[in-house]
Order: sequence, then structure tokens, then C-alpha cells
Amino acid sequence: GEMDPAEVRELAYETAKKAMGTLSMDDKQAGNVKVFLNRIAGLPVCLQNLLFGLFSQTLKEVVSEARKSGWYEGCVEDLTARRVKMESTQQVAVDASSGAETWYSVYVLDRGWKLEDVVDEMKGGEQEDEEIGEDDGEEV
Repeated sequence: GEMDPAEVRELAYETAKKAMGTLSMDDKQAGNVKVFLNRIAGLPVCLQNLLFGLFSQTLKEVVSEARKSGWYEGCVEDLTARRVKMESTQQVAVDASSGAETWYSVYVLDRGWKLEDVVDEMKGGEQEDEEIGEDDGEEV
């Protein structure tokens, strides 16, 4: 017969737990994603898929929770602010084989509004409201 979804989930977690035990990662390496991904590459494809799928789902949930709580913004392109200013930047690493550089940057975000901008926005909003008629069929 078919397995109950809870049984499938439990079997998947038990299989993943056993597979993780074969990766030989010490406490220092436990949080190192590069080492983790390198080690799972040596497993059979079905176990690679299982572990990477669980890793991806966990990462997605952690990022989602961090975004909700305001602790995660993503990359610079994802920043939401009226003004973004780079306060400082420093190089933290250079890949020996490719020469790729990794930089650490601190940004100052201005998420507030100047009084003049609020007044301008309110004036603009009033004008737009007057121009939209009831029969235009557009939702505002």
C-alpha cells in the first residue's frame, strides 16, 4: 500500500540524517556551506538530491523568516529605501584560482520621508484623484 505522507517525511529525514553522518564534517565545518556542498557531491545522486532539497527548503524558510523580521534584505538590488549610501567598503578575500574578489560593504538606508516630499506626494495624490472619474473602470 501507499505510505502516509508523515511516514514518507520521517523516512526522508532518517535517510538524510544517516547520509549527513557519512559526510565527515567536524564542528568547525558544520556551518560551512562550501564544505557541505563539496561533501554531498561525493554521495549517490539520490542522496545528493535529498540533502540539497532539504538544504534549499531550510534556507528558503530561514531567509523568509529573516525578511519578515527585518534581519535580511538580500543583495544591494533588493534594498528598499528612498536613498541608499555606501558608508564603507573593504576587500575581504580574493579567490586564488579565479582572482574573484569578495567585498564587505556597509550601507546607510534612508527609509524616511522629508517633509517637502510628503507635501509634494500629497499634492500629487490629490491631483490624480481628481483626474480619475468613476466611469474610468480603473481600480485605485
